Amino acid sequence: MGDDGTMAKGTRYTPEFKASAPNRLHVADITYVRMADGRFGYTAFVTDAFARCIVGWACATSMDTEELPLQALEQATARAAAHGGTDGLVHHSDHGVQCTGTVYTSRVKEYGSCPRPARTAPRRPAVG
Repeated sequence: MGDDGTMAKGTRYTPEFKASAPNRLHVADITYVRMADGRFGYTAFVTDAFARCIVGWACATSMDTEELPLQALEQATARAAAHGGTDGLVHHSDHGVQCTGTVYTSRVKEYGSCPRPARTAPRRPAVG
């Protein structure tokens, strides 16, 4: 956000990630890093916003747009099911195709969670 309170075009709206207990809000993302041999390594992860720890993850040397985030989601869901269940669990993810695709969103719903993809912040007019 700029000094004048405006947001740059394309800036993501970042809601406050607060949860009153474990397994109420999971936040998912995918990241990558260049390895020493020049290839990229990819990691999909799911974080519990209350516990502030990773509850599901998967790594690969290629980014399969469905399997990598699904593996992390399934691991996180299995852990949540073993620790109180997934009813009412909100699952927040970015706008990437991996986390908003039909298969991924359907799987989130199948597990009893509520999918909540990120929003792009509305552009506010410049003051002035």
